[in-house]
Amino acid sequence: MSEDRWDEMRGRLAHMDGKLTALVDAVASLRADLMTRLDRHAEMLNAIRDDVAVNFGTADAVKRANENTREEVRALGDIVSGMHRQIHRLQTQMREVRGDP
Repeated sequence: MSEDRWDEMRGRLAHMDGKLTALVDAVASLRADLMTRLDRHAEMLNAIRDDVAVNFGTADAVKRANENTREEVRALGDIVSGMHRQIHRLQTQMREVRGDP
């Protein structure tokens, strides 16, 4: 091979080396950009997850409050029924004491 051919090959090799270096730099830059975007998306997903957790927590609290209210109404109904029976019994006793029919 002639010396000119070798010089041409060295020039091409140097050019390809420069392009390879540029490609490696571009890949590193792309990687950094992707990592930044992924971090931002991860933060957004965490915020969404927290919002969902809060909403589910609120829904569970409302459900428990509703169930507790039902239990309180049932308990109050039992008390009122017992008081109603007591009132009827007392009315009957008063009629007997007064001699009413």
